[in-house]
Amino acid sequence: MEEYFSADRLFEVDIGSVVQVNLADSQYHFIVRLVGLDQGKLIITTLPAEHTLPKGEHYESIFTLGHCLEMKVVHDGKIIAFESLVTDLVFEHSHLLIGSFPEMVECRRIRAESRYPCTLSCDVRFDNHERTGVITDISRGGCHLVLSAEFDNSFIEAAKVQKSPVELEIYFPFADDPVILQSSVRSYASTTPRGTTVGLSFEYDYPAIQQYMDSLRLESISNFFT
Repeated sequence: MEEYFSADRLFEVDIGSVVQVNLADSQYHFIVRLVGLDQGKLIITTLPAEHTLPKGEHYESIFTLGHCLEMKVVHDGKIIAFESLVTDLVFEHSHLLIGSFPEMVECRRIRAESRYPCTLSCDVRFDNHERTGVITDISRGGCHLVLSAEFDNSFIEAAKVQKSPVELEIYFPFADDPVILQSSVRSYASTTPRGTTVGLSFEYDYPAIQQYMDSLRLESISNFFT
């Protein structure tokens, strides 16, 4: 059930929080981060990572002045959604998206879920082995990934037996650079036509994972404004 509040509710949101930006009249949506707020005037976020832009597009062609943006952010177990108009783009020192400050926000509570389905390409490294895999679901504590059946994936068994860390290098959609995560093999399934399925636990509490999970929660409510 949605509720409506004054946009002052946005001042409860942490700076650096993940924000989903949808263009009101297109299928484009991007993941950015909250940079700052100027009450009654502006909301400031980063611009999306350049590698997430559609082929052939650039910032100025997507975020034209006066364009209506639909923004969503996770805070305190709720999705906070609002509309903002593009007022400026800044490229000096930092790449920033400047939008108008909304009058109202819409809030909806998220269901509690511990694991989220996803599709994330990653590089997997152990000892002298390196493979490309796909993460198929993720939580704060770990993930499942699939390694291609085309290659010998027996190094996964060795990592489990030795209890040695496996390194994952992942490009999250809000980052220009890859994130390196250390993980441990908890389970693996025999190679099938699909590949070897591996269960991993993360060695540390990585902020990038929580930020990505927030973006998945945002994406799960696709008709928020309808």
